[in-house]
This record gives sequence, C-alpha cells and structure tokens, in this order.
Amino acid sequence: MPEEATAVAVPAATPPVTPALEEPKPFTAVPLGEPTAEAQETRDPLPIAGAHAHEEPQGPRVRGVICSRGHFNDPAAPFCSVCGISMVQKTLNLVEGPRPPLGVIVFDDGTTYTLDTDYVLGREPENDPAVMAGTARPLAMADPDRTVSRVHAGLVIDGWNVKAVDRGSANGTFIAGPGDDNWVPLIPYQPTTIKPGTRIRVGQRVFIFDSHGGTR
Repeated sequence: MPEEATAVAVPAATPPVTPALEEPKPFTAVPLGEPTAEAQETRDPLPIAGAHAHEEPQGPRVRGVICSRGHFNDPAAPFCSVCGISMVQKTLNLVEGPRPPLGVIVFDDGTTYTLDTDYVLGREPENDPAVMAGTARPLAMADPDRTVSRVHAGLVIDGWNVKAVDRGSANGTFIAGPGDDNWVPLIPYQPTTIKPGTRIRVGQRVFIFDSHGGTR
C-alpha cells in the first residue's frame, strides 16, 4: 500500500518589528568659522595682510597734488616721485597731506641717508642746538684730515624744497649744480635751494642730492 503523506506544519509569518521613533533634537544654527569660547580666550587675532604697507608718512603736512594713481606729490614735480607717471594735468587741485621724503643724499663712500628731516653735518654735530632740540638729525662725518668743522653745514627742508646752508665752517661749503663742474661757495648762514643732482662739498667730503622726482 502506498504511504500516506505526512502534513508539515508551516509556522505563521512573524510581523516585522517597527523600531520606536525617537523625538528629534532641536536644531541649533552655528555660524561657520565662529570660534569657541575657549579659542577666544587663548587665540591671538590673525594679522591683517598689508596692514602696515599703506600707512601714511608721518612728515609735516604740506599742500600738494595727487597723481592719477593716488600718490601725493610736489606741485612743481614733472613726474610722480612714486610711480613715475607724468604729472601734466589740466588743473592742479591742491590738497593737504603728509610730506613724503624728498630724496636721498649719497656720500662719496656710498653711504645713503633719506631726506625726511633737517640734517646737521660735521665732525661733532650732536651738540648743535637744533639736534639737541630734536628738530634736526646729526650726521657725523669721518674726516681724518680735519677739513670738516665740528658743525660744518646743514640741510634744511622748507616745504617741498631742500636747502643747503654753511654753518660758519672754517673751510667753507661748496655746491655744483646738476651737470656743472664749477664749485660755488655758499654764503655762511644763508640757505640756498638745491635741485636733485646737485653735489655738495664739505671739506674734502662730497655727497650728492638725488630724488626720484628729477630736476625741476
């Protein structure tokens, strides 16, 4: 006889378990890059790029003109002393601003000094009253042959002009204009305006006044 089929019990399907929903946390907006309270206490502020690159000069305030690129200049300058652009303009609108250095003086030994204030030149210029009062800067000159007086000469900045003056020296102060080989003695204590390219002879020492603004 054929065997009877045995019934197999099939387990009932288990319904899927749905996970319990959690209550969402409240959203708090935090600006990107905002430092924490701890960082604010310990971190130094970041430097600003170029913060000191465009600081105004601290010279006396004078009246001048501004070139098309924004540089402050001598009204009589044919070219900008900073960028070299022509200063030829239809109108010259004078404005007040801090005077920049008016050039440099270059000595026969190559040493260079910026003309941003008055100078007193000599073997011992530090004892001059203007130097002691802080209105002029001393420029001691090495002179083994003693042809330079203790206080020999001075350079005076008057507005946009540079003036040379003999301070009653024993051997005199001489100047030679741009391209000129003739030495002219200065009258003691009488300031004389000099142009860029002028050479000045103090005893046996010689220096030249130079400026990016060129001759005027």
